[in-house]
Amino acid sequence: MSSSSDEIETLGQSLDYWGRYWQGPTEVVTEIEGFWWSPGANGNPTANQSAYFWSVHREATHPRVGARAALTEVELWTDGACSGNPGAGGWAALLRMGKHERVLSGGESRTTNNRMELSGVVHGLRALTRPCLVRVHVDSNYVKNAFTNGWLARWQRNGWTTYDKQPVKNRELWQELVSETARHEIEWLKVAGHAGVTLNERVDRLACAERDRHAQHASARR
Repeated sequence: MSSSSDEIETLGQSLDYWGRYWQGPTEVVTEIEGFWWSPGANGNPTANQSAYFWSVHREATHPRVGARAALTEVELWTDGACSGNPGAGGWAALLRMGKHERVLSGGESRTTNNRMELSGVVHGLRALTRPCLVRVHVDSNYVKNAFTNGWLARWQRNGWTTYDKQPVKNRELWQELVSETARHEIEWLKVAGHAGVTLNERVDRLACAERDRHAQHASARR
């Protein structure tokens, strides 16, 4: 596939523009409308991959100006998976800004399902380099209700203890999530898990793949 010099120049401007919003470790695999690429040392696709990116995304979506302090609107879909609870686990996050997507995933060899649910949201929000209006789609009541039902505010008032004076589990992840949500305007949206919701099913598959990968690594080390 070929691209004109004008297209390549505009592509560079487009990638620079989106670079202001996306960040993340170089080992993350990114999916853009079905096309997968692994960033190089500088986090950018190769020249051929860039040309493909440009052909798919000739019309970039730019931040909406006006309402809500001109915050760019982003969809975040996350999920977590765990085998054994505790056991091997994985998390996944999918960010959407217009036609552009970024997929992140990871896991641990020994963790819990709740930790993986939290990790997906933390990593998804952390990948945004500037404040956005983020619609967070989760199938975890544990994550959503902590914000929408006031649990989190109460835990903080009580010195990170629950109503029965027990230490809040996963405190360090909750604190990371509080820090990340403070940078954005957040809308929490609960979706039904394993109910055929396309993007929820997609992040579920990614989280399960990470869980299985970490389970295999843990087994190989024994």
